[in-house]
Amino acid sequence: MLLRLFTCLAAALVPAIAFAEAQSTPATSTAAQSGRITIDYVAPTNAAHKPLHDVLTKRGALERIQTILSPFKLPRDLTLRVKDCGMVNAWYDSGVITVCYEYLDFIKKNAPKTTTRSDVSPEDALVGQTYFVFLHEAGHAMFDFFEVPVFGGEEDGADQFATYMMLQLGKNEAFPLIMGATYTFQSFLRKPEITSSISEFSDIHGAPAQRYFNLICIAYGAQPDTFKEVVDRHYLPPSRAEDCAFEYNALAWAFSHLIEPNIDQELGQKVLARDWLPVPTQRPKRPPHAS
Repeated sequence: MLLRLFTCLAAALVPAIAFAEAQSTPATSTAAQSGRITIDYVAPTNAAHKPLHDVLTKRGALERIQTILSPFKLPRDLTLRVKDCGMVNAWYDSGVITVCYEYLDFIKKNAPKTTTRSDVSPEDALVGQTYFVFLHEAGHAMFDFFEVPVFGGEEDGADQFATYMMLQLGKNEAFPLIMGATYTFQSFLRKPEITSSISEFSDIHGAPAQRYFNLICIAYGAQPDTFKEVVDRHYLPPSRAEDCAFEYNALAWAFSHLIEPNIDQELGQKVLARDWLPVPTQRPKRPPHAS
C-alpha cells in the first residue's frame, strides 16, 4: 500500500542505531497496561534481518511509538508489528500496523552517513522518518477506530495526522524530527523541474515534492520562528509560506473537533508537550487571495 510513500521518504524506519542514541529505557503507558496497544517483534525468517530485530527490541523502538499513542482512548486493540514480508512496505489493516524488516533494511542502506549541510544528522533522519511513517499509519488507524470523516484523500489526511502528532512532542523534539523526516526530499529541491510518467499522478499518495511542502508548511505555520530556516534557506517558497499559518490552524481546528475528544487529556499532558502550539478558538478564515 505504501511502497511509494516509503520510496519517497527514503530514511523512514529506524535501523536501531538511531534509537540506540535517541531512546532510553522503554516507558510503560496506561494504554499498554490496559492491553489496548500491543507490540509484536516477529522473529525474522531471513537471518540477515536478525540484527535489526535484536537492536529494535533492545532499544524499545515500538515501545516509544506505543507511548506516544497511549493517550488515545482506543475502542479496541491496536498492534504495532515488525516482521519479514518479502517486500519493502508497511501498512495498516484491521487494527494492525505492520512495518517490514525489508523496509528497515532499505532505510539502513539509504540513510545519510554524516550530518548534511542542512544540519540533518543521520539520527535525525532515521528517527524523524520512523516517527512519520508509524504515525502516518496510526492516522489510518485512528480514522478507522473513531470513524473520522475524511473530506479528501485519506493518505493526505494521514500525512497531516502524522505531522500534527510530531509537533505535539514539543519544540526540542519536534524540530529535529520534522527536519529529519524531510531529509530525502532534498534531492527534489535541487531539481528545478521533475519529469514523471502520467501514471504516477494516479497514485493515491501525493507527489513526493508536494508531500514535502505540505509537511514543512504545517510546521512553519505552527511556529514560524522555530522553523524560520525553511524559508531563509529557500526550502519553502514565500508564496506558499504566507498561507501556512492558515493551513496549520485549519488542521488544528479539525483535529480539535474530530480527534481531540478521543484523547485522555490527563495522560496527554504527561506524554505530549503541546503547550508551545497555538490553539485556534474559531474556524480559521481562508486567506482572501487563495483560490
